[in-house]
Amino acid sequence: MSTSIPKHILGINAQVVNTIQQQESGKIIIVCNRDKRTRIIDPISKLKTTVNRYIRRTVKDLPLFGHPCLVEVELAQVNT
Repeated sequence: MSTSIPKHILGINAQVVNTIQQQESGKIIIVCNRDKRTRIIDPISKLKTTVNRYIRRTVKDLPLFGHPCLVEVELAQVNT
């Protein structure tokens, strides 16, 4: 089961949280996938476009409950 992230919380559009894990070291990892229900918009032309490939990025976020936090997101790379 997954949950969607409201846009105003992380500032990331179209992401769905798949898992939240806490490692033995205390590090919290939040794994997100792209929400396929949203249209892909080219950031330059602002028009609908197709996806070239999906890429994953890991972002170090602010500590959560005093533990280091990593957010892994899936982004759509568009054709230009």
